[in-house]
Amino acid sequence: MDVIVNRVTPKHCDGGSAITFYDNLLSLEQGHDAKLHLDDLEAEFDYLPGSGVWLTGRGLSHSVPLWTKGERVVIAHYAKDDMHDHLGIPRPSLPTQAGW
Repeated sequence: MDVIVNRVTPKHCDGGSAITFYDNLLSLEQGHDAKLHLDDLEAEFDYLPGSGVWLTGRGLSHSVPLWTKGERVVIAHYAKDDMHDHLGIPRPSLPTQAGW
């Protein structure tokens, strides 16, 4: 888990995670107008305070460019792929409709 405070996040994929992992990003503070870019999808989303996002950070490149006002805090919760090897447990698979 990381706490990110007032930081521009350049375009990246999360290299340490498995493609099947979801990262949970929670945008906090107040009064900021940040945007979340999913660069591979050419999509931009409001990333306002109180927004929660689940994404496969290794599979989708993402970024948060400079915003124009306010303070921004994000709690990023994620898992590293190496923990499965260390603990000897299988990696989760992506959810499918057949599994519901």
